[in-house]
Amino acid sequence: MKYKLFKTVFIILSIGVLFSNSYGKDVQSEKLNIGLPNDWKVAFSNLTNEYIVELTPKSESFDHWTKMITIQKFPNPESYTLESFMSTVKKGANQACSQLEVADVITSEQNGFKFMQKNFHCIKKEDNQKEIFNMKVIKGIDYLYVIQFAYRVKLSDEEYMKWAYYLKDAVVERIEK
Repeated sequence: MKYKLFKTVFIILSIGVLFSNSYGKDVQSEKLNIGLPNDWKVAFSNLTNEYIVELTPKSESFDHWTKMITIQKFPNPESYTLESFMSTVKKGANQACSQLEVADVITSEQNGFKFMQKNFHCIKKEDNQKEIFNMKVIKGIDYLYVIQFAYRVKLSDEEYMKWAYYLKDAVVERIEK
């Protein structure tokens, strides 16, 4: 199945998550600005060995979802390039998908932090289900941040644009002390 032009997905969030810097660099801390959309809940989180939070609409669950937001952070961002990280994601998706199309959305900079965004269209091998995920990776000083919106249902144009702005507005900010 061929997909034509892939759309991007984002919406405005108001909750900031603060991550402190332990390396003694010029930046004393970073703040990932992203929030919890109305009528969504935390469906899964692991904040001990790794940092991952997965959100679903309140009426859905981690095991049964049609839309999901995943937020992750990885320490030692200097050990990644945006390209190598996305390449690793693509390799994993190739293993899980019988059909996969990947579209570059944008590679740029926000608030002095480089980021890359791609759309992945997948037909999953295990159940032949279509899953689309739109991933934004931001290279911070302390962490590599990953924000992803995934969906398994058709979105209206209005809803699609809402999620496009959600990812667009997810930014890392420097906090000087």
